[in-house]
Amino acid sequence: MKKAQLEQPFVIIFGVIVMAFVLIYGGSVIYNSYHLSSDVEYKKFMNDLDKTVQDCYALDSGSQCSLEKIGLPNNFGFICVINVGESLNQNNIPISLNQTIYLYRKMGNAKDNIFLSNPNKENEPYHMIIKNLKASQNPLCTNSIGGKLRLILENKGNFVEIRK
Repeated sequence: MKKAQLEQPFVIIFGVIVMAFVLIYGGSVIYNSYHLSSDVEYKKFMNDLDKTVQDCYALDSGSQCSLEKIGLPNNFGFICVINVGESLNQNNIPISLNQTIYLYRKMGNAKDNIFLSNPNKENEPYHMIIKNLKASQNPLCTNSIGGKLRLILENKGNFVEIRK
């Protein structure tokens, strides 16, 4: 047997191993970039919502603003607005957000009043605080209707009320 014939199987095995690592790494990069784009969509939505609330707060008392123009993320689930420090009707909270809201309120120091469920990350809903925002009912939970968020903001002077 010649020396080259002996080395050939090792070269093929090494090539297969390198290809497997490249495919695994490439798959993980694609998977992570898909979830990153979802995170970016939700963060942009939250920032747009905050900006709209603050713009409405800057208007005269009694002014109304609509949230229909805000672009929703793909696979938008539910949005819940809660009034921090007030009693909460647990029956109005969707199952996908119930445990998260309960845990945040149980901690006592949680100030987040906006919760979004993301069907892609069932156990990791998005949450944040938006200043000057209060819900007309506690909590106010809804999903999109026709790809739009049909909620109204109304400036009440000291705060902006969100309602259906």
